[in-house]
Amino acid sequence: MADIDANKANLQHTLGAFQTTLFQIYNAVIRASPESREGVLAFFAQVVDLNLRRAGMSVPINTVSSDGYMTNLQVVLLKLFEPVMDASYSKVSRQDRVAHRSP
Repeated sequence: MADIDANKANLQHTLGAFQTTLFQIYNAVIRASPESREGVLAFFAQVVDLNLRRAGMSVPINTVSSDGYMTNLQVVLLKLFEPVMDASYSKVSRQDRVAHRSP
């Protein structure tokens, strides 16, 4: 059992390191120039457009990106938008938060 746990931890660490490196690559390209930033945004938009069928019930696997690819892309996007995300909604007044809460 200890070997399994150690291997699992090793895989998680390797995946985290890979995703961090992937983020660093995208971040460097985005910050290189306005043209490269627009190119990366166009790439993200194209990936989303090409994977719209993923929301369907029965999707032919060869028509959409793999789960791993999409997961890695989501991690990169989340890391890119971390500086502007406000998960605690600190910029929204308490009254607005109560008004938008579902019953």
